[in-house]
Amino acid sequence: KALNFLKHFYTEKNPDKVIFARSEVVTTYRKKIGRADGLLAFKQNNDYIYTISIEAKSHKTFDSLIRKSRDRLFLFLLGFSFISFAVISWLTLGATVWWLKIIVALPVSLLISAALLTVLEKKNKFDTHDIIQQAKRYPADEKWIAISKDAYNSYNKTENGLLISHARADGIGVLIVSTSEKVVVELYPKMKSSRDGYIRYYKIYEKIKKYLNTDLVPES
Repeated sequence: KALNFLKHFYTEKNPDKVIFARSEVVTTYRKKIGRADGLLAFKQNNDYIYTISIEAKSHKTFDSLIRKSRDRLFLFLLGFSFISFAVISWLTLGATVWWLKIIVALPVSLLISAALLTVLEKKNKFDTHDIIQQAKRYPADEKWIAISKDAYNSYNKTENGLLISHARADGIGVLIVSTSEKVVVELYPKMKSSRDGYIRYYKIYEKIKKYLNTDLVPES
């Protein structure tokens, strides 16, 4: 859906251009192998091949990213707050015998830490930027993230706001895709071109060049 939407979008913007579009395209960038969920490309008048990458997230994959990020932060805050409150409790008890300090400090620290993290969990004060990092692995003049509407709606405005904020800061566009085939542009990307072009990082680079020159659909 997102790939077809963007192909139509860029075709309207560049009606005289042949546009390549394919899902699941392997790339090697900064010595790491990845696979973009979608790739579009067209040749500009100066023969520069302009590329657009897509990172797609369904409800299942989007939720795993949010949870992974949230769990890491949760464990870090739990450990940090527990140690901090344990030290404070120990110092507050002063000259009390050491074993009594331990009996008091440990449960008090654990209860306070758990209460603090429960409040933070309810307020959803957790970052969702992992999805941004994934999108940045696929080199392109413009990068898009396509998120299913049910995934996007399953999180509150705070979490979605963080996602949009990070995407805007990195110049990444965001699409919301519904089951009714409707695609909404939540955020447009910023162009970040390279002198040598990004298309060279994709495994089927030569086949894309051939397609753009001859109108023939390249083989897989």
